[in-house]
Amino acid sequence: MSASFLFFQEFVINAQTGKTLFSQTPGPMNFYFIGADGRTYLYFSEGILEWIPTESGATLVKRGALDPRNLLLNFRHIADAGVSPDGNVWM
Repeated sequence: MSASFLFFQEFVINAQTGKTLFSQTPGPMNFYFIGADGRTYLYFSEGILEWIPTESGATLVKRGALDPRNLLLNFRHIADAGVSPDGNVWM
């Protein structure tokens, strides 16, 4: 795919057209990040999804999972997450 994108913490813009592809992440603590493997990911309360561009927008593929019940039990929300150069997810 030849399109370029601008990623902000909570939204994505097509750099060629200026059009907003995704105006806001689904939840208040969600964010996009670039892994050390060069791929784009979306962190959300239940895990990490890989963001794969398509002609119509993007496909999200689950790469890591969290138990969301921890949030209900007043455990701390994970403040950081990432993906290593060889594709291992850490949270």
